[in-house]
Amino acid sequence: MLIADAAFKIKMTFLNPLILTGLLAITIPIIIHLLNLSKVRKVEFSTLRFLKELQKSKMKRIKLRQLLLLALRIMTIIFLVLAFADPVLKSSSGNYAGKSSAVVILDNSFSMSAEDNRIFKNAKTAAKDVVASLDADDEIYFLLSSDLGNETAQLISSDQVSINSRIDSAVISLKPFSINEGIINASLLFANSSYTVRDLFVISDFQMNNFDDVSKYVKNESEVDFSVYLVNSGDDELYNISLDSAGIASGMAASGMDAKARVRMNNISPYSQKSKSVRLMVDGSYTGESFADVGSFEKQSVDQSFRIAKSGSFSCEFILEKGSMEDDQLIQDNKAYFVSVVPSGIKVALIGEQSGGAGFTEIALETAEQLAGNSGEDSKRFYEILRSQAIDESVIDKDVLIISGLIDLSDNEAKLLNDYVSNGGGILIFPGDNMNVESINDKLLSRAGGLRLGNKVILEEQETKNFGKIDFDHPLLSGIFRNRSLSITTGSGIIESPKIRQYYKTLLSETGKGIILLDNNDPMISEIRQGKGKILFSSISLTQASGDFPSKSIFVPILVRAVNYLSGNIPSEDQYYVGSRNIVRTIGLNNVKSILNPVGQLDSMNVSFSDGKEKYFILPYSGATSIAGIYKASDSSGNEFLFALNPNPIESDLRVIPEKEAREYFSGKGFSNVFYTSWDDIRSSYATSKQGSQLWKYFLILALLMLAAEKFLSRKLEKGE
Repeated sequence: MLIADAAFKIKMTFLNPLILTGLLAITIPIIIHLLNLSKVRKVEFSTLRFLKELQKSKMKRIKLRQLLLLALRIMTIIFLVLAFADPVLKSSSGNYAGKSSAVVILDNSFSMSAEDNRIFKNAKTAAKDVVASLDADDEIYFLLSSDLGNETAQLISSDQVSINSRIDSAVISLKPFSINEGIINASLLFANSSYTVRDLFVISDFQMNNFDDVSKYVKNESEVDFSVYLVNSGDDELYNISLDSAGIASGMAASGMDAKARVRMNNISPYSQKSKSVRLMVDGSYTGESFADVGSFEKQSVDQSFRIAKSGSFSCEFILEKGSMEDDQLIQDNKAYFVSVVPSGIKVALIGEQSGGAGFTEIALETAEQLAGNSGEDSKRFYEILRSQAIDESVIDKDVLIISGLIDLSDNEAKLLNDYVSNGGGILIFPGDNMNVESINDKLLSRAGGLRLGNKVILEEQETKNFGKIDFDHPLLSGIFRNRSLSITTGSGIIESPKIRQYYKTLLSETGKGIILLDNNDPMISEIRQGKGKILFSSISLTQASGDFPSKSIFVPILVRAVNYLSGNIPSEDQYYVGSRNIVRTIGLNNVKSILNPVGQLDSMNVSFSDGKEKYFILPYSGATSIAGIYKASDSSGNEFLFALNPNPIESDLRVIPEKEAREYFSGKGFSNVFYTSWDDIRSSYATSKQGSQLWKYFLILALLMLAAEKFLSRKLEKGE
């Protein structure tokens, strides 16, 4: 059907044109009508008067109604066939003329494996329907979400047969899906296309976490425009429980001592989970099991203790027992990996008066070793202690410097300390009672920035200061106290606060960090960074005139934590995820020649490091780094370093973004033509958007009206009316 207009033409087309062969069925009522004409119908009368007149009048009405019945039956069949042929109105004004370019992105992130892979199967079906809806000579680009950012992936296919083959062979990956990343890649592909019609198809479960910040990418008016089709293959109500953020929670790690590993359990459901079992494997061996309850949409830390057998690297794996399908839809996030490095010992230089602060610090370190079980005469000392009265070249190769009773610094001493910290060293400073504030500020603290000392504050005899706010999340204090749910809070009732009688006023800028504050918010222990190293500064000295801090039970764990933290023996909280371009911090490597992944695949690399204590290398996302587990990096000297890659926890949250918000997301990026449809309706929705309005409903209504009229007229004829 073609309707002409001065400006454009409207043409009706059919999505199922083969159904039109059903129009041959209109011959059935015609044949029945012709057969009925051959029958002789007898009409009896009581009198023959006016017979001819009555016969002529009656036959005319009968023939007219029979023809009308025939027309109604034919129209019923025609309208039914047209309805099933799925007619649509297509504009032929030129808007969609010629070839088009399409980018099809299929989400294969591990959230798509929910419902026993049913969601992913639906997505594959939708992807094939999209390909089938396009013309064979259209330009088609097909991408899996796991291909985005993968340096070794084949990103583009253009043949429908090969695309369908890739869809069939697609499997679930651990790379999270970023809508923003998909848009950027599609924009680059469309920019190189000469076709004016461009369509992006995104087939996904559309988790809320798939949608990045709108401001990350906004289309400029000068950039190519394209329509966006959001094809939803997921469900609105899916629940999951997962593990992430695994690591060592102990403040000190040494061979032969007990350590505590910790993992976070996330419950993404409206129901509480009771007695969930979490097992810990260390170097492949079972070490213990813990049980935990976690509330609705809550996160709960789970701890498991184990004995450190030896120094060096060891790998750990937390395993969450699989629950019911309704409560735990995903299996990929039921494991969490991490690696910890235990040094064979820490070299500590104690600088200052042995009868004063340095004596307290040495006693504290010896006490820590006794508690760890290293007190025997034949036991190797974990802390290798050097006692010194001055700062000289002998302290530079030490892991940590503890300076007690600091009064002043010579130019040479200041240079040694600044170079030591800049190259990755750690210093803990306790001031002296009569410290030269200006000298320390100018020669040491001003180089790092972030902290400056003021005058000494001397309190009245009856007045003392206590601990105020404490940062329990800082590595210096994390895990020491039982109340792990606290972050920045008051110390009242939580720890035994010392009585402080005098201290140095400490001023912090944005780059400085207060770890423990006094009850008037003046910093007591602060951290500043210089180059690759760190300085911890205590505003109080270790003398009796300043207070009773060294005699309190909190002194030993804080000092031990400080030594481990400054030396790097507190395990790094760095988390590395599959699918990301990770910057990995290493220990003991001079370069990286190869990476061995968890399944034994070797990937050659050639990465050199800059000088310094902390060294890093960039781990690209590729096929060899697409697996979760423990990786081994090796250098040209045969040194090895272990690190872990985990599934990204953003894929564990199965909550779906509402359709309205999804549309608003793309509108905020500058896209005006955004269509949202379900996985089983994409062909129809796409045809409607490209070809016009569907008419099958109207033809079905007309067929029903024709059928009703035919029934009404048939009854009239039977009654002889």
